[in-house]
This record gives sequence, C-alpha cells and structure tokens, in this order.
Amino acid sequence: MLYYKGNMGKHNTIESLSRMLQVIKLMGRDKGATITQIAEATGIDRWTVRDMIDSLENLDTDGRGLRIEEYTDPDDNRKTCYHIAKDNLWTLTLPGLNLTDEEGMLLALLLNQSRQVPILRDVATGLENKINWLKDAAPYRIYNVNAIEKIVPPEALQAVNVILNAIREDKCVSFRYSNAGNSRNSIRRVVPMYMFVYDGGLYLVAQQLEDGSRRTFAAERIQGVPAVLEISSDDRPAKLEYDGSLEDPFGPFPYHEEFTAKVTFDSWQGWYNMQKRWPDKVSVSRNPDGTCTVSARTRNTFGVKKWIMSQGHAVRKVEPEWLRAEVAAELSDTLNALGNFTA
Repeated sequence: MLYYKGNMGKHNTIESLSRMLQVIKLMGRDKGATITQIAEATGIDRWTVRDMIDSLENLDTDGRGLRIEEYTDPDDNRKTCYHIAKDNLWTLTLPGLNLTDEEGMLLALLLNQSRQVPILRDVATGLENKINWLKDAAPYRIYNVNAIEKIVPPEALQAVNVILNAIREDKCVSFRYSNAGNSRNSIRRVVPMYMFVYDGGLYLVAQQLEDGSRRTFAAERIQGVPAVLEISSDDRPAKLEYDGSLEDPFGPFPYHEEFTAKVTFDSWQGWYNMQKRWPDKVSVSRNPDGTCTVSARTRNTFGVKKWIMSQGHAVRKVEPEWLRAEVAAELSDTLNALGNFTA
C-alpha cells in the first residue's frame, strides 16, 4: 500500500494516487508551482508535499522517477518552483499494486476522470499503460462515470462490480431485469460492452447473446447479482464497437440514424449560443440579419426536440421540415393537455 509521511498520515492506494495526480497536474503547468501553491491548492500540508515530490523523483527501485525541474520563483527569489516539462509529463513506472477488484474499479474511474482534463490526459494514458496489474489484462471500459456511489443504489453496487469485471475480462453475464412501466422481470443474457452515466442514472450497454443486438439497461433495474457465463467464442455474436453515442450533443438515447438539426435563433439568444462551448458535433454561425444558426449532428430526436422547446419564443426556424413539424405537434399536444390555459 502506498502512503506518504507527514501529517497527512496513511492513505489507501486510490487516495494516494489521486493526491499524486493532483500534485503532478500543478507541477505540469507552464510555470510549475511552489510547495506553498501546491499545499494551498490540494489541502496537503507543506511537509507532505515535499515528501511527495521526493517520492515522485525516486518512487521505487523498480521504477523510474519523474524528472522534476527546480528553479527560483521569478516573483519571489526566496521560493523554489517545481516543474515537469510537457514532453516529459509522465515517465513514472509504479511497482505492482496488488489491488482488489473494488480498488481496481475505483482506479479505472480515476483514470477515466483524469482523461477528461487536457493536461492530465497523457498522464492517465501513460499510467494506464505502465501499471503492472494492467499489462496482462484489458482495462475497465467505463465512459463518463463519476461519483458512482452517489448514483447507484447501495444494493446495486455489487451488481455493477460484477459487470465491470465481466467487461474487463470479456465475459458474458445473465441477470434478471425489471422492465420499465411494469413489474414483470425477464432474464437477460448479454455480452456487456460499457457503462455510462446520463441524466442522473447509470446505464449498461450490452449485446444480447440471442441476436447480437445492442441494448441499454438501467443499473437500478438489474435484480440481484448477475451470474457470469462461460460462453465459447463460437456461440457469441460478432462484436460491436463503441458507436460514439455518448458524444451526441443531446444525449445517448435513442439509437436513430444520424441527421443534422438546424435551429435559428433571434439576435439575443443567438449571441448567447455564440458564447457557449459546444461539443465537436455542433457548429454555430452568425447570419447577416443578426440571427444565429446552430447546426448539430445527432441521433436523439427526443433530446433535440426537448432542447428546441426549452428555447421558447427565441426560436425563429427549425430544419429539416419533419423536425419542425414534430416540434409543432409536441407543442400543440402540450397546450391541449393544459386545457384552457391562459397566461
């Protein structure tokens, strides 16, 4: 178990790695960081920060330490800055960690979260490639999962752990699943692909063994602990790859053929949309009359309709025509449901 000396005391492996990544991130900034700056940003005391830097420079006899540059702070010559050059952001090899399945899952979540931060992306990828326990096994394939214990009911955590291990080990599972809208349970036999979070829920994407079709299951509807199945490769469907659905700007549901939605807004809402940071599948252009058009590639008809209606009277035009008609019908149904509604 990794731990550091000082007032921070002893921490488990995941806590230590998390703190280590925080310190590396700060030293990876263009001008590096002083011990005081690192301590203030992380809440770790200065003496422990000093010990951590020493540990990173020479972590273990079986590994190589980071090359950490030291120079005098130009703003205060009494202080020393510590810096890790961009082209050498990660050269550290850790010894074997002997992690439990639960620790392995948490480390996978940590690495995934780190990959979302540009300065840590190379660090996380390098760490994933170099830690001994990952060398002979595929890593957990987990997409955008964060704070899993806050999302999944306690009784479902064991099921999630079994599924994550099945993903890592390329195993099949079966579980009893409660369908939406009724109390009927059914047995599902699947090849789990990955898990993701959407709108406050945790979901599993998997292929059904019977026909190889892709299905999405809500984690909280999985009943009990899934059983791991020993299925030969000949009896398994052709493997599907991740389809990029989580990059859809309007959410991953449902799986429709991709289309381009174009929505034009008035000048005020147009200015607002010009300022937003949109995903790669979205482009925003300003029109000569001051309006603004958002063009988005999406598969989620429901999600894009919901978004358009949330923009209210600022919407000036919707394309294609079938999408405009569906939005208009949705609004008409809403007004009918409200009855004799008056402002």
